[in-house]
Amino acid sequence: MNPENKRILAIDIEESTPSWRHLLIKAKLIYYFFQRHLFNLWLKVRLWDEMPPELRKLWFLNREGGMFREKTYRMCDRRHALKGSSILVPGAGFGHCIFQLAAFRPRKITAFDVYEYSKEWDFVAQTCKDRFGVEVVFEKGGFETVESEGRFDWIISDAVLEHIKDMDGFLKSSNRHLKDDGWFYASFGPIWYGPGGDHVDWGGEMTRWDHLICEQRLYEERFEKKGLGAAAGTLEGDFLFHGRLFSYLRAEEYFEKFKEAGFFMDLGIAKVNWFARRILKNDPDLSKKLDERNVPKFDRFINGFLVWMRKSK
Repeated sequence: MNPENKRILAIDIEESTPSWRHLLIKAKLIYYFFQRHLFNLWLKVRLWDEMPPELRKLWFLNREGGMFREKTYRMCDRRHALKGSSILVPGAGFGHCIFQLAAFRPRKITAFDVYEYSKEWDFVAQTCKDRFGVEVVFEKGGFETVESEGRFDWIISDAVLEHIKDMDGFLKSSNRHLKDDGWFYASFGPIWYGPGGDHVDWGGEMTRWDHLICEQRLYEERFEKKGLGAAAGTLEGDFLFHGRLFSYLRAEEYFEKFKEAGFFMDLGIAKVNWFARRILKNDPDLSKKLDERNVPKFDRFINGFLVWMRKSK
């Protein structure tokens, strides 16, 4: 098993097991409950003229706003019980966050990814069975690996949508695999036109938009110097260097496609990077470069989104 994956899974196990950590998280959630409401009002007032009209119904967070996975999954549970449900997890990777879902005792979790992590998958499946009594099945591939359609209560997706090339196909397949009263939850970002949209930490906030303004040759040279170019053929190579697995959608386009695919938005949340917006306000040259490349003004300081959607009847 990859050492880094093993480390992350160990943290996931700890977070899914009642402990002092849960008390700390609950204490933080009380603070963030009030912070979210205050920041939502403040950000809406400050950003109203800059946001696309169709996104004005969203809630607005300052960065992550305390939306821990325990919190977001509990918000799923309040909409349609996770306990005893059938859950589909597309783009599951090596199984990150499966433990947190299994802690809600669903009937079964089916997960798939285009890359295979056989050792991690075996470990996650066995641990979920032993600790929570939950059956977890992993498949290599896409929606075509899932036997039947219309049988899932939930589709739960974390850090996947920003990498989907065929968003229309992905969302339509998601809709087909849900029951008539099924739900879709997704957290995604950074989006391509936002700060850090290439998922590379170049070191320093001022470089967060370099993937949008650098010439391709210069960008690739910097990529090689950082030691990421050698990752070609791996996850990093495909996501970052080759750029094949980014959606390249604008913020408002995601929500247009959700509606077109037959989903009703119950709750949408935008994660605002206020520090990034301050940088842009104080650096007219950077803003001008982004203007020249037609980068949407709203997207420039958006870290990502969280959405809870029902299948439209």
